[in-house]
Amino acid sequence: MTRKTIEFAPTPGINQQKALGDRSGHPIFEDLIFKDELKNRKLKPESGSNWIRIMPALMGSNNWMLNISAIGMKHARFAHPRTLQKGGKCVFDRAYRWFAENSPEKLYNRKNPTGHRLLCSSLCTFWCLLETKAGKVEARLFLGSSNDGVKGGSPGLGFRIEQLPHERDEDGNLVSDPTHPNHGPLVCIEKYQTQGTRCPNFVLRAGRQPAPIQSYLDRMDDLELDVLCPIEQTIREIGEEEQWQHLARVVGADTATAIRSSDS
Repeated sequence: MTRKTIEFAPTPGINQQKALGDRSGHPIFEDLIFKDELKNRKLKPESGSNWIRIMPALMGSNNWMLNISAIGMKHARFAHPRTLQKGGKCVFDRAYRWFAENSPEKLYNRKNPTGHRLLCSSLCTFWCLLETKAGKVEARLFLGSSNDGVKGGSPGLGFRIEQLPHERDEDGNLVSDPTHPNHGPLVCIEKYQTQGTRCPNFVLRAGRQPAPIQSYLDRMDDLELDVLCPIEQTIREIGEEEQWQHLARVVGADTATAIRSSDS
């Protein structure tokens, strides 16, 4: 069997990088962002230091990181079609317009925190390589918030990672580019949780030494190499009928039917 050769997209200059039905028996919450065969690839940082090597953009991909518009519900979340298709439409967009015209009091806002949340949140994903405690190198998919914090709250971990290749020192020189195939350093995601808080905190820092990506690829099993693909190909596409099923679980079957039969 021929061992897979990993090819990277041409490396752009730093200023040219793109900004970035019945479910009985299933878990209470379903994360439908990634394709089924990749769900177990999601990076799950452990407490303490987690050193990863960011994968550069693979051949056929637009960028090393993909920004995701995510529809979030109590029972699941999935990628809005516009994540992969410019101008992609979603049933939840139609539902939002219907509620805005007919029952605006039922939509979520600061004064109505229990209302229907039908708008997208900002996530991002990228491939990274993780060395396990057993010394193996495995492919993982980072998934985190790309919220920039401009509208409130702290910037998401994904947004902070996206900024690493753009950081400059006091002389205006780039500090490092963790996405560079040869010169990029490892990145540390340090996870800790303060007593009495629900959510963990993350400290992010780039290493000081170059970590050539090929040295990690050479240590990977064929199975790990074969799973690598353009980041856009990791996303699960949810069809319209399945979107209607999710909407019915959020707003109720009768309301979903009313929205579907309307001109909104």
